Amino acid sequence: MVTRVKIVSRLRRVFLSAPFAIVAGAVLLYAFAGFFLAPYLVKREILRFAGENLQARAAVSEVRVNPFLLTLELKGFELAEGENPPVAAFDRLFVDLEASSLFRRAWTLNEIVVEHPVVALDIDPQGQLNLARLVDRLTRAAAKPKAGEKGELPRLAIRRAGIARGAVSLSDRSDATPAQIAADALDFELHDISTLPEHGGDYILKARLPAGATLSWRGKLTLQPIASSGEVAVRDLRVATVWNFLRDELLLEEPAGTLSLDWRYDMRYGGGALQAAASAIALRAKDLSITRRGETAPMLALAEIDLSNGAVDFVRRTVQFPALRARGGRVVYSADASGVANWQQIFVDDEGESQRARKNAPPQAETWRVGLGEVRLDDVALRYADESRRRPLLIETDTGGASLALSLESGEAGKLVLDKIALELGKPRIGSTDADAPVIAFDKASASGGRLDLAARSLAIESIELSGGAARVARGKDGAVSIAELFAARTPKPDEGEPFDFSIARLAVAGHALSVSDNGTQPAIAYEFADTAIVLENVGSRTEAALKFDVSAKVRQGGTLRATGSFDRGRARAEGKLDVAQLSLKPLEPLLAQHTVLKLAAGHASASGRIVWSGEGRGGGERYVAGLSYVGTASVGELLLNDASGERFLSWKELAANRLRIDSRRNRCTIDDVHLVEPGGKIVINKDRTLNVGEVLRKPEQLPPSPESPARVPGAEGEPRFTVAVSRVRVEKGALDFADLSLVLPFSTQIRELGGAITGLSSDEGSRAGVQLEGQVEEYGLARIDGTISPFRPKAHTDITVIFRNVHMTPLSPYSVTFAGRKIASGRLSLDLQYKVKDSQLEGENKILLEQFTLGERVESPSAIDLPLDLAIAILTDSNGRIDVAIPVRGNVDQPEFSYGHLVWQAIRTLIRRVVTAPFRALASAFGGGAETMDEIVFEAGSARLQPPEREKLSKLAESVSKKPQLRLVVQGRYHEGRDGAALREAALRREIAEKLEIKLAPGEDPGPVTFERARTQRVLEALLAARTGRDDAAAQFAAAFGKEKGREVTRVNPVLAMVGRASADRELYEAMYRRLIELQPLPASALQDLARQRSAAILKQLAESPSLGPERLGQKAPEAASDGTSAKLSLEAAAKAETPLRNGSLGIRTGG
Repeated sequence: MVTRVKIVSRLRRVFLSAPFAIVAGAVLLYAFAGFFLAPYLVKREILRFAGENLQARAAVSEVRVNPFLLTLELKGFELAEGENPPVAAFDRLFVDLEASSLFRRAWTLNEIVVEHPVVALDIDPQGQLNLARLVDRLTRAAAKPKAGEKGELPRLAIRRAGIARGAVSLSDRSDATPAQIAADALDFELHDISTLPEHGGDYILKARLPAGATLSWRGKLTLQPIASSGEVAVRDLRVATVWNFLRDELLLEEPAGTLSLDWRYDMRYGGGALQAAASAIALRAKDLSITRRGETAPMLALAEIDLSNGAVDFVRRTVQFPALRARGGRVVYSADASGVANWQQIFVDDEGESQRARKNAPPQAETWRVGLGEVRLDDVALRYADESRRRPLLIETDTGGASLALSLESGEAGKLVLDKIALELGKPRIGSTDADAPVIAFDKASASGGRLDLAARSLAIESIELSGGAARVARGKDGAVSIAELFAARTPKPDEGEPFDFSIARLAVAGHALSVSDNGTQPAIAYEFADTAIVLENVGSRTEAALKFDVSAKVRQGGTLRATGSFDRGRARAEGKLDVAQLSLKPLEPLLAQHTVLKLAAGHASASGRIVWSGEGRGGGERYVAGLSYVGTASVGELLLNDASGERFLSWKELAANRLRIDSRRNRCTIDDVHLVEPGGKIVINKDRTLNVGEVLRKPEQLPPSPESPARVPGAEGEPRFTVAVSRVRVEKGALDFADLSLVLPFSTQIRELGGAITGLSSDEGSRAGVQLEGQVEEYGLARIDGTISPFRPKAHTDITVIFRNVHMTPLSPYSVTFAGRKIASGRLSLDLQYKVKDSQLEGENKILLEQFTLGERVESPSAIDLPLDLAIAILTDSNGRIDVAIPVRGNVDQPEFSYGHLVWQAIRTLIRRVVTAPFRALASAFGGGAETMDEIVFEAGSARLQPPEREKLSKLAESVSKKPQLRLVVQGRYHEGRDGAALREAALRREIAEKLEIKLAPGEDPGPVTFERARTQRVLEALLAARTGRDDAAAQFAAAFGKEKGREVTRVNPVLAMVGRASADRELYEAMYRRLIELQPLPASALQDLARQRSAAILKQLAESPSLGPERLGQKAPEAASDGTSAKLSLEAAAKAETPLRNGSLGIRTGG
């Protein structure tokens, strides 16, 4: 109890003591200042600082200070610019200062916490950030340190700093379309941070971003020196969130996809330099899709992008990533007509801003180096479209994979190197945007070992493999090639400087289908190739190594192709081996149809040999002349050309050229041997006498237009003539069909088993080719051609003999009907035709031998010749039944009207005309005679008695005719009404005078001449004149008229004196009276006809005396008057046609009769 009292007493003394009162007053004062004065001052200072230094309006709802716990609490803080919404605000700020900081010479905060802070960032229409303006003002206010300040950081230590339930928003009003983003649920903690040297603390920041994205940031922070390290993670950030702030700068629709980003960083600032590095950088994107504004199809769509374990060194300026992987999606690259790519058009084109940006751009930054150890794309489709090409280009793939290593160096001499390039493309195809079907397509394409160096302008690829698919190569009507059009620029681009160097060690195509067509013809020429295989080695722009090639293919229409060899680009020389086996020629039918109406029904070509091509140029001190050469074989087999009617026009089983050598540099082609097996052809003479050979060629107006070119004269100066030389051409088992439809009866025949050889065939001037061919005509006939000819100058030299043997003539009836109106009943033909031409002068000797030749029935023909061919044949046929004649032909082949057939036919017609118009001359010539009038037998006037010379003539004629068994000699007695009539009247008168004079005559006896001096004769004449005239004074009147005519007196015979024999002395008077009596002498009507018959009988009697000429070979024709005075005429007729004369163009018209 005492103790307690003592204690109380002592305490009282203490409390009442002056020191205690002083201390207590100080404490009370301290408490008052802390609890009441300090909050006021803090609040006032905050408001003043905001107004003076930030030109902003601040508000604090409550300030609490605990001077004993050393804590500060602010509530309801807001900071705003003018009347704008607050830039920053928080609900509560709590600061706990450790008392130990009063003794440790460093401010130590046990805790500093901000609850529910809100930061509202805003970019105004002028592009200024509100927070940036406040910081800028604060920086200017703090730019000048106060007196005594050293500019060092205060000694500060914070045990714990934190932010709870924070929120940050960003509003961008600088673009036409405002954008806003906000992050909330932001929590931040920092432990043991201090401004003391090398003393750092750990921190962690977490925030919730829009659309479910999150931000996580943890690390270590040191304030002296300023340094920080840690790691940041952003998860599931929508790409559209970023796009909202760039939508007015990007011509893109709202993109799809999310981004996740992780990185570790290490940053240190000291000595005025910043050192920073990032590592373990990982970027992952999912379902990314970017689409140009106004379009629906994305230009980039990727299911996944993974960029991992990267590192950035800001000191060394390097960026390194071991791998970048993208999977699943599609990438589209396109260029418009001006060549601007779609990826270049995703930015808003603000020319003014661009110019300002270029003007205000800082100097070229230091070089950065970026490296990607592996870039890999899997299952990514690609699409490339280029409208700037002559024809819009389109390249697509269904799927694609790629891997490569990337090395990039920025700066003025920028470098980009892509190494270890490997590609795997599925269904790649090349075509045009204006066509549905691609021009080139493959099932699969791959490349490996690639390297691209843009600085060195080089691309090298070890291998490219292409398989499957198909390609179409088409030449248009304008000559443009489809593939070339795709890659040709619409407008030529300026020279870009040094050419790009590229090389491909090996390029291979396998299992490819290729279609080649030429639309310059209608329909187009088209070939389709299957299983095309191409292997190229050393492809590229370098010339050190020769390009090697191996190309093979099967032709769907028939045949195979293969070419192997190399191409020396330095010398512009290619050489290799070409093998073509049974390549179908059927697709070339449209080309043939341009110039002919023939149909190429079948045919194939083959070739095997070495081919060499060299271009013109210089290299190694040498000059190379362009040219092509080929050494090997070539053939065309199973050729069949049909005419418009579908019948064969030309064919052969095989045409093979062995040891063929073509050299365009020497302008020469040589062939050792050409073998033509089973050639077949058809020659038809149409009704209008045109040849089918001329019909198969199209008329000039039907030919396709061809480009004009200056005429080139072969062999002219500077233009060497191309020469061809063939050592030997062998023909085997040939056949030729011949038909002549111009005849009254159409004719056709065939030459079979045609064979032989042509040697020394050459286009050289002066060369002569030997020809030896033989064939079978119909069943048993023979045709042979033998001789020499200058092939390309036949007018200079031709010496050809054409022989036909044992050709049955019955099938030739159509010709005999057309030209003679008669069929051929029988006969065999042999011809020896010689064609000799020297210096355009033709000398032809044609020998014709007809055996057992006879003509058959008549057939009407308007073109039949008007000649008695029966007679001609009978005259020309010898005793052995043969006609053997020679027909020479002469002419100048340079004359425009020259026609060999016309000359031959003219010669034959002339021969026949000579024979039938002068048969006896021909007969005499055949037997060596020279009689000119063997067909005429001369009789005296009024007489039918043969004179000895005429009997001799008939004897010789009988002997000649007897040797022509087909001839019959026909006799025709003739009379002359004047001469023979006068002779018969005079004979009758003399016979009557003799009777009056009582002179007795034997039958047929000639009374002899009249004696006009006898009186009795004179009296008989006067009596006969009176009797003939019926007038008794007729003699007196005749004498008076005669005297008057003579102008003298006449004396008649005195009747009385006449009795005594005294006659008149005027003989002339009675001679005139005698002539008058002849005129008045009556003659029987049949007298002249009877005379002619008597003459015929006399001739026949004389001819019958020849033992070699039987009566069946003799004939007689009815007498007729002869105006020329011929007393008898002989004619020759074919034995079977003698009884009835044939006239008016028919065979057998008699001549000379």
